[in-house]
Amino acid sequence: MRTLLIVSFVSSVLWSQSQAPPESPQTAKKGGTEAAQQKAKPAEAQQRPGEAGATGQKEGDSPPTQEHSGDKAAEELQINRRLATFTMWLVIVGAVQIIALLMQARIFWVTLRENRNLIRAASIAANAARDGAAAAVGSNTLTRESNEESRRSNVATEVLMKESVTAATAAALAAKTSVEAVMNGERPWILVDNLGAPPIPEKPTEFTLLPGTPYFVFTLKVFGHTPCRILNVGLRFHREFLKEGIIAEEPNLPEEPVYWRGMIKSPDIPESGVVKAPNETIQLGITLEEGPLLPDAISAINEGKLFLCAYGFVAYVDSFEREHLTRFCYIYRVSRRAAIHSETGKNIYPSLFVMGGPSCYNRYS
Repeated sequence: MRTLLIVSFVSSVLWSQSQAPPESPQTAKKGGTEAAQQKAKPAEAQQRPGEAGATGQKEGDSPPTQEHSGDKAAEELQINRRLATFTMWLVIVGAVQIIALLMQARIFWVTLRENRNLIRAASIAANAARDGAAAAVGSNTLTRESNEESRRSNVATEVLMKESVTAATAAALAAKTSVEAVMNGERPWILVDNLGAPPIPEKPTEFTLLPGTPYFVFTLKVFGHTPCRILNVGLRFHREFLKEGIIAEEPNLPEEPVYWRGMIKSPDIPESGVVKAPNETIQLGITLEEGPLLPDAISAINEGKLFLCAYGFVAYVDSFEREHLTRFCYIYRVSRRAAIHSETGKNIYPSLFVMGGPSCYNRYS
């Protein structure tokens, strides 16, 4: 501002000088002399004519001085005009500078205002970022706490689920056990109820009393409270030699029964099976595979060297469509003790067919 004021003051002073250029001392003196001469001419003209010539000579000498003074005045006027022109350009330059300074001031003011706005916006953004960071920190804290609570809840839920699954499994097992107990209590069982064993003579001389091939009859009975459906029945009745290498007298039967050889399926049982009610019976008979007993075979049987084996199986399903299997085996054993009954006169320990054979020959499921 001070620079602008100084430039304005200098410009005004220069402009005022260019409007009234100063007169030189010689020009002023010349003007005064000419006026005095014009006033003195009438008087001198009246005084003496003879002096006119002298005066004329004097006046004739003055023109060179006036011409020289006029050149100087013209030169000074030219200089003043140039100064005025230069001053005018200075004023114009000053005005342009003033305009430029005003424009710079305007630009500076606008820039300052924009900078203030930018600073204000940056401050607002910084405050918002700080608030956002604080909110993010708070959110992270809440998220971490929520995750921890979720983890604890998940652990508790998992424990409860395991306990529930354990309890449900125990309840299911208990229910299953209870149902199976009820089903097993109500299920049918097919067992051997009676044997129709052929008589075996004790002496070979009695062979003639034995009519034909020995025939073995099994009487099976349905026990329980529900009916069953018999699917298949297999029987075998054959001779087997003594099993060597053991102390007990046992027939040389394989560990697993073989029913396919000589097996007879009852004609009373169709392919789809036959339904039997509780307490119903079914009789199955089979002849000896080797045919009639000869004296040598009878002697070997009585000596414990040969055994008669009758065994078989029954496959059936209960009313709950569960499959079951009954296996049975009977061996003819000769009594080694003799005790005669006093009234009947018969041996109390007779030779007969008793349950025997390997464990897998007698099984119930």
